[in-house]
Amino acid sequence: MITSHKHDAICSTLLNHASLSKIRCKHSACLAIGSKIISLGINNKRTKWNNEIFCCSHSEIQCIYNWINCRLKGSKNKSRIRKVKKKLRKMTLYVIRKSGESGHIFSNSKPCKLCLSKIKLMNIKKIIYSNDNGKLEKYNNTTNLENKHLSHAMKNLYKKKCM
Repeated sequence: MITSHKHDAICSTLLNHASLSKIRCKHSACLAIGSKIISLGINNKRTKWNNEIFCCSHSEIQCIYNWINCRLKGSKNKSRIRKVKKKLRKMTLYVIRKSGESGHIFSNSKPCKLCLSKIKLMNIKKIIYSNDNGKLEKYNNTTNLENKHLSHAMKNLYKKKCM
């Protein structure tokens, strides 16, 4: 469990931002350097990625891609891509899930298996997420973080592909 004014301020912003999500499970994520929020993301009903339409975009992936797309602006220059990925290593990814009637209670927001693999691929080392106890958990090295959970949407997608 971690608490500080910096984390409280960031989580307060994320709670307000999570309210914008139109999905039942209201997740919000941000990339931050220190106490400065660099990019925000929420989960959405659907997204288009690699010319396929998926039924849900997870907040952490949306947050990362928003920041990367802003930095690259369509460039496919490999050295520029490496520089962007190097900057991500210095950032902290926050992920929270808003729950409860008051909307100020955290629920489990540990990234799913697919999001976690993408986070590791993007060289993000530090992650802070909310757990079922309403507390924040911090990992300074995502290579040690594991999760076998697949989101409901991804389970349905796998079922369709296997049929």
